[in-house]
Amino acid sequence: MADAVSANAEELIAKAKGYIESKDTELAAEAMERLRELRNTLPQSMQEKIDQLEGMLTAAKSGAEQSPSR
Repeated sequence: MADAVSANAEELIAKAKGYIESKDTELAAEAMERLRELRNTLPQSMQEKIDQLEGMLTAAKSGAEQSPSR
């Protein structure tokens, strides 16, 4: 079961990263919410990836808020 959870988390990490890179912060936030739920059951290395994604998402949201709308 731990392998299934890790595989699911890896998939969510990849999706969240892709969403962040494509500036789709809403979908990224949804993926991150699911990752937060799994975080404490995952190995340390995956927890660190989630932490990095949190920072990337925060930066992406800040950038989106600062962009002038036309």
